[in-house]
Amino acid sequence: MTPSKSGALLTMNRVLRHVALAGGVLMMAAVSEAATITAASCSRADVGSAVSASTYGDTVVIPSGSCTWTTSLNITKGITLQGAGASSTVITSAVTSTWLLTYKPDATSIANDQPFKLTGVTLDMNFKSGGLWVTQASNTKAMTKLHWRQRVQEHIG
Repeated sequence: MTPSKSGALLTMNRVLRHVALAGGVLMMAAVSEAATITAASCSRADVGSAVSASTYGDTVVIPSGSCTWTTSLNITKGITLQGAGASSTVITSAVTSTWLLTYKPDATSIANDQPFKLTGVTLDMNFKSGGLWVTQASNTKAMTKLHWRQRVQEHIG
């Protein structure tokens, strides 16, 4: 018995619809929503905990306030570090002989071209340290996405 052309075409259309539907479900499962994680305060410990809890593409919010950090914060993931505004979130450095904030993207951030964004914060170096140090572990692929907006850097030594 030979199948008709219209029957074969209907069967092929059904197969293609099922493949397209399954592919769409798989693509939706692979895409995750970026989270917003709010640090409990602007303290180095609270911001560090929020950064540790974040993953690629997340936003870590630093609430308004003035805090003094005695240790550097090192970030390796492409995230957004967002203060409440340059005049509202002020981080003053008590860090000596190093940088207040470093960004050294890991292999996943580089491979996926994940941006690091810093916005809405004042970094007051207090004549003690550098502000933001950006470096790259590997030169196999250039880092192309770094955003630094609505920020102020003061008292650079």
